Amino acid sequence: MREPHPARAWVAVDADAAVVGHVAVHRIPDQVDGRPTAEVARLFVAPKARGLALGSALLDRARRWAEKRGTDLVLELAAGGTAAAALYERAGWRCLGTSTAPWAAPDGSPVSLRHYTLRHRAPGSDVAPASTARRRASRPAASRSSGGSSTSIS
Repeated sequence: MREPHPARAWVAVDADAAVVGHVAVHRIPDQVDGRPTAEVARLFVAPKARGLALGSALLDRARRWAEKRGTDLVLELAAGGTAAAALYERAGWRCLGTSTAPWAAPDGSPVSLRHYTLRHRAPGSDVAPASTARRRASRPAASRSSGGSSTSIS
């Protein structure tokens, strides 16, 4: 599952050091709309670790990496991934449209892809995306705990 030259990758591990989540970022050689762009790929969270906000944490790591480099992010999602789409949209990603994948499903049927983007905000921009403002408003003052889980992202 490794691309020839990933720009960066992160894993989430549990208390036993087992990998329970992963995300990679791959630079896109040609800039999109004249802006440096990278693709988020291979995002997964193991079923036993779902519900711990690891997907959000992994996406946030990729976002912070891109922001430091002034890079926009893009990703593709198979149209049936409604839980993943909700995660991306809560995190501020915007769906740009759909297309048919150049590959087929195991049964040979066409696969519809949804295309998402997360644009880098210029340094000093004080306008947070609406989803970020909503998340901040809904959080209690104390940090959230994962119920004693020692899952970490590195």
